[in-house]
Amino acid sequence: MTDGAGSRVTVVVANADETVCEVLARVIEAGGHESVRVTDATQVSSAVNSASADAVLLDLGAANVDQLRNLRSEGHPRGSDARAVVISTGPANSLLAWQAGADAVLTRPFKAEELQATLADVLGRTNDARAAIRAAQVQALSA
Repeated sequence: MTDGAGSRVTVVVANADETVCEVLARVIEAGGHESVRVTDATQVSSAVNSASADAVLLDLGAANVDQLRNLRSEGHPRGSDARAVVISTGPANSLLAWQAGADAVLTRPFKAEELQATLADVLGRTNDARAAIRAAQVQALSA
């Protein structure tokens, strides 16, 4: 999603807790990306679309799962193209995230480097790879 020639990726960081949102945004920025902070779950889709975001980082909660579903289903190309990394607390929440359209799920606790590596991985995936990985994760977690 980036041409590798100095262009920066824009990531929407969504978390209701302003402090957590700030920490996650700083990790994203330390990885060389731009971040847009969102603390209101209802603003996720508009932030992704208006910021021409390449990715969204959601801290999983009921409102954020709904926002990820909305982002994926509203028909705006940016909503389906933006890579979604979801922060989760365990397997049940991970399944919900994958079903809602996540491209990757990180389970707490994780290190900053793991978040940066996961983001780099999902940004490099083709659409076919995204769909295949998502389907495999849903199947594995549903078994």
